[in-house]
Amino acid sequence: MKIWTFQSTEVYQKLLEQDIYYCNIDKSELCQEFKSFKTAYNWMRTQMYKRLSGINTNTWPIWCWYKWNNKHKKPDLRYAEFKYREADEYLIELEVPDDQVLLSDFDNWHFVLNGIDNEDWQEIFNVDESVYIQACIPEIKSSWILSCKYCPAHPET
Repeated sequence: MKIWTFQSTEVYQKLLEQDIYYCNIDKSELCQEFKSFKTAYNWMRTQMYKRLSGINTNTWPIWCWYKWNNKHKKPDLRYAEFKYREADEYLIELEVPDDQVLLSDFDNWHFVLNGIDNEDWQEIFNVDESVYIQACIPEIKSSWILSCKYCPAHPET
């Protein structure tokens, strides 16, 4: 499955040096700043373990894009959501085995992220009608990389 992920220069360098990268949750600024984020990420980690094959329970999700604005193509860097970056990043195009990808509705993910109405959280995995679909993967293997695009910092002015 073709998906795209934005990663820091540090992660990109690790991928050049190693064959595999795993998310280090302690380096996630949002998870450190907002307790609800770490709780939501942990919930997604549990879902990955339940729904994907061969996932280690210590693996944290790596966020990617599958579909943006109802199109399965790389994120358009002209959109404000991708245009403004505080730090340099790389947009990495990946080809990942289907059984290693958990798709979910990006908009509905915010119910999980903000701890709202947890009875319906499983609904985020119904993506047939979704306009924005995110993909969570347990790791990035260098053999999965199809292309990389350097995206220099571009703070909002």
